[in-house]
Amino acid sequence: MNETNENIFLEEEEEQELATREEMIAEAVERMNFLSITEQAIEEFRNGKLNKSERLDGVFRGILYWLTEEEQKHVTEFEKEHGCLVYHVILTHTKFGDWYTYLYVTRAKEEWVFDWEDLSPIDREEEAYVMAYVYTGDYNSEFGSVGIEPVNGGVDRVA
Repeated sequence: MNETNENIFLEEEEEQELATREEMIAEAVERMNFLSITEQAIEEFRNGKLNKSERLDGVFRGILYWLTEEEQKHVTEFEKEHGCLVYHVILTHTKFGDWYTYLYVTRAKEEWVFDWEDLSPIDREEEAYVMAYVYTGDYNSEFGSVGIEPVNGGVDRVA
């Protein structure tokens, strides 16, 4: 990328209204409440401790656990690299390995309205979608939209 292109991106970023960490936390808490995540997990998030929802089998979905030190390290690296705030993690066991879905809030406030449009389908029978980062531990990690469903005080990835 040449210097001219870099300056264009910097100017675009400067034009956006960027949220403070406190505003990002408040937005994350609002999303967690909407997703019916337990109050205990929300309070722990406010105090700096992340929870993950895990599907143990078809019956035990959305079960809450704390992140391990290694999992927290990956989340912290992701937040620093992308300037966002992870408010919940979903652990999905697949035949390809464990996938971690990071639900996050960006610093760009103008994106929040679009996040809420995806999160709040008109027909509540439909699953909600969130922009997320799926960490697979290798080169296949990527950003994308995933379907989620509140269950058992946590959330489950359904698409």
